[in-house]
Amino acid sequence: MSIEIPQDVVEMNQEILSALKADCVDLSRKYTVEHHFSSSNFTLLEKLAVELFQTGFEIIDPDEIEEEGVRFFCFDALKLCRISDETLSEQQQKIFELLQKFHVSYDGWGVDTTIYEE
Repeated sequence: MSIEIPQDVVEMNQEILSALKADCVDLSRKYTVEHHFSSSNFTLLEKLAVELFQTGFEIIDPDEIEEEGVRFFCFDALKLCRISDETLSEQQQKIFELLQKFHVSYDGWGVDTTIYEE
């Protein structure tokens, strides 16, 4: 089943890719892409983390945060890859399928531009 990636996420992808290019980041190299997730339901967030781990993501930075009296949980899912529209679309397609299943929030993505030996 194909899930449509929300337009605001598509626009965010374009903005980040443009910023990386403007900063002269060599997108032919591999970098760590960090996808961010949060939920007030720890159990659902944990199930998402397990599924993402099983599909090859590294799970880091689990945390419990309280803001304005609301408690929620979050983590990051990392993958070393070449950054492109296609790569992001593939990753986000799987991510948004899982988000529908677990009703967890996607808080965007970033990139660690540390260069790794290939």
